Amino acid sequence: MSSLRIENLSCGYPSRTVLKHVTLTAEPGKMTVLLGANGAGKTTFFRTLSGQLPPLAGSFRLADREFGSYSLQDRVRELAVMPQSESRDWPLTVEEAVNLGRAPHRGWLFPLTEEDHRVVEEAIVRTCLEELRERPITELSGGEWRRVILARALAQEARYLLLDEPTAGLDLKYQHEVLHLIQSITHDRKLTTVLSLHDLNLAALFGDEIALLGDESLIAVGPPADVLTEDLIQHAFGIPVSILKHPVYGTPLIAPLSGQHTGDHP
Repeated sequence: MSSLRIENLSCGYPSRTVLKHVTLTAEPGKMTVLLGANGAGKTTFFRTLSGQLPPLAGSFRLADREFGSYSLQDRVRELAVMPQSESRDWPLTVEEAVNLGRAPHRGWLFPLTEEDHRVVEEAIVRTCLEELRERPITELSGGEWRRVILARALAQEARYLLLDEPTAGLDLKYQHEVLHLIQSITHDRKLTTVLSLHDLNLAALFGDEIALLGDESLIAVGPPADVLTEDLIQHAFGIPVSILKHPVYGTPLIAPLSGQHTGDHP
């Protein structure tokens, strides 16, 4: 099974530890949503899992293999990363940008094979980019660009997706569109997907598991109804909330109590 197993992981920088002793298992076919206040360590956590930062302590495994034992080429075949922001300075077409997802398999200089083209086409269709394939990526909207990054990750055929704020900067329509797409791909392909969000209600609606950060550690993990409670949210975010029931889906619906805070966070 292609689970992501994190054991007693501490991460941060030589001068500062950001997260301590995180133990978490993300399972294939599930969306694990990482939540926490600004500065709680979500991006540092993703940088560590993607290999950009070395762990300060502990370890994590892809399936049953220690991440540090993977070669760079194997890492990029197994693990697809969507950063919070990514520049698009070169006027590649959408199709050319998605083609880059095959680089871990073909290298940068080798021409794409028939199989590569098939995988790219499937990724373009799955992300509804057919009509945009010839458009320069510099001319795309934020939502369209997010879909291109996701299509590139699909073309990579990685078993693990790390998505840092995939809805950042998107309006309500595109937030739901992108998360529906990620959810569908995760469930259908049995991918192991870990993503961070700011919106607690979107996390409740789309997340299979919630991992809540606070106090420089993981303070709760489990299904949305177990983690998104009034006490835990107030503890993590420093603001009292009322938890209602979504009238359609039955998921937790978080309503901040306006004008009140505990003073733990600005």
